Amino acid sequence: MFENSQTSKSKNQVISIYMASHLVVRVAIRYSYTAEISLTGEVPPNGVLTIASAYKIAHLQDTCEKELCSEIDEDNVLKMLKLSDRYELENSMRHQSST
Repeated sequence: MFENSQTSKSKNQVISIYMASHLVVRVAIRYSYTAEISLTGEVPPNGVLTIASAYKIAHLQDTCEKELCSEIDEDNVLKMLKLSDRYELENSMRHQSST
């Protein structure tokens, strides 16, 4: 399930994920089982989006995208546009930033 070029599996069956903090990975795994998420300062939506995109967890990616859309303002619109390009977000972020 969690396979990506930035993971490695040790002899002890431990999967190491290098692209995000343990808190972000924990939220992504919990979401995979419960479909519930709590995004905070310690677990920002763009951090979880990194995991969702890398492991192709589409519904989690959509959830993060919606959360990021609610945070768009004139101070961060360029940052959000870069995020939408990086993760190929085609839904609400692109629409929100163009209005």
